[in-house]
Amino acid sequence: MKRLIPLSILLILLLGGGKIFPSNQTKEEEITYVLVDGFEVKGEWELFFSKFRSRAWNPELRGYEPNSKWIKWITSNENKPNFSRKFILPPDIYKNEKFKSEKTIISVRGSWDRQGDNWLALAPSTKRLAKNPIGTQPIKKLIEITGGASINSKNFIILPGETQIIQCYFWGMGYDYKVEAHIQDYKGNYVIIPGSYLNFHGWRNIQFPVPRFVHQRSKILPVLRPLRFIQFKIVTTSHELSTGFFTYVDFLHTRTNIHDKSFFGNSLRENNIYWNESEGKKK
Repeated sequence: MKRLIPLSILLILLLGGGKIFPSNQTKEEEITYVLVDGFEVKGEWELFFSKFRSRAWNPELRGYEPNSKWIKWITSNENKPNFSRKFILPPDIYKNEKFKSEKTIISVRGSWDRQGDNWLALAPSTKRLAKNPIGTQPIKKLIEITGGASINSKNFIILPGETQIIQCYFWGMGYDYKVEAHIQDYKGNYVIIPGSYLNFHGWRNIQFPVPRFVHQRSKILPVLRPLRFIQFKIVTTSHELSTGFFTYVDFLHTRTNIHDKSFFGNSLRENNIYWNESEGKKK
């Protein structure tokens, strides 16, 4: 009796010349966590509100309070009651020996004169961006990680590498408010990433997974094209209270792939080095 060769196997043998080739299409990753900002320095973030923000936090006060009165940096102090690090910092940060230098959190308030689609936005200020437009702990060589992207230090923070998840600790007091992360890719696409509702109590590490359609790599060198972090936005819901809201924020960080494939002649990417353009200007 003759054995029949299954058609599928026959096709494989014919198309592959009778050989089995191992696949080279493996996903190359080098995952790390990057601290973008610990909110340690006063004045490096600012607050914006939608149209119907209350004139003052305390309705009995007269006059209009500027937005700067609705944001506050709170620094731990072991000599003051209730200001110890274990009382004010997120537990994960307080217990981690690597983050002993983390001592400060941000508190923001919100109150509006009507219920509805109100919002507040927490964004980096020009003070922070002028000093360091990139995450506070850059990894590897700055040029490689940023992909040579132009840095406009007016309205965003460069997120080094290929960001997979943006994470930040928020403190909830039960309000049914939604928190979003706003980013922009190198092609100029503005993306809003929904995180979570703040309808919980205490600290929670809220995650903002970056969608796969967001452009972070290019076929043209440099391949890595980092994202721009624009702001966190907290949006109210129509059925929830519009007064008396406050929250705390700490430890903005990312889960990041920093793998950058090397190739023969990799160092020649730094074209300006070999052309000695700076030296030519001096002559």
